Amino acid sequence: PLEAEFGTRSTHTIGRSHTMSDTGTPVVLSAINWARAQQMVLSGEADVIENIFRTPDREARYLFTAPYADLPVAIYAHQSIGGIHSVESLAGFRVGVMEGDACVETLRSRGVTDLVTFRNYQAVIDAAVGQQIKLFCMDQYPGDHYLYRNQLHKDYPKAFDLYVGQFHRAVRRGQQPLLDQVEAGMAQITPAEREALQKKWLQAPFDWYG
Repeated sequence: PLEAEFGTRSTHTIGRSHTMSDTGTPVVLSAINWARAQQMVLSGEADVIENIFRTPDREARYLFTAPYADLPVAIYAHQSIGGIHSVESLAGFRVGVMEGDACVETLRSRGVTDLVTFRNYQAVIDAAVGQQIKLFCMDQYPGDHYLYRNQLHKDYPKAFDLYVGQFHRAVRRGQQPLLDQVEAGMAQITPAEREALQKKWLQAPFDWYG
């Protein structure tokens, strides 16, 4: 069976699984730790990974579908810390990140190396609650969700957008026929179905900070 592995970022994948199963291809979805999901695809334990950003480092290991969604990636800073408005302003600060997240590669490439790695986004939030970290990087939509759910949205406002990433699906290199099969299956989703899924799972949240 075609098995899609993805991290705890965006559960709109679940809605799409029913559409893919309609094509006659069995689909098994597993929502697991993001770093572990990547390892499973690269080792051959799983076939496809969802919701993955395309980066220079990943180019050497994966084949990617066309992008299907844009997603801002943000730096959040505790309200007690001012002047955080750019990558350069992160100098001298420790920044919390999720293991395996694309923002790790981006931050390191731009000279930000004092990073504290956590297993998943909830672990990052837990560290923020305990003030083990006062700055962290997250995809904005799930980041806003976790902050609001944990009543931290006023304590940790968004400082700035680090970049805008794009969601892809990917397979390990050498699996072009599988990638073609995934692309063909996803192409069968109608524009109306795609719009409904986008609104349900990827619609920008209301302004919690206004």
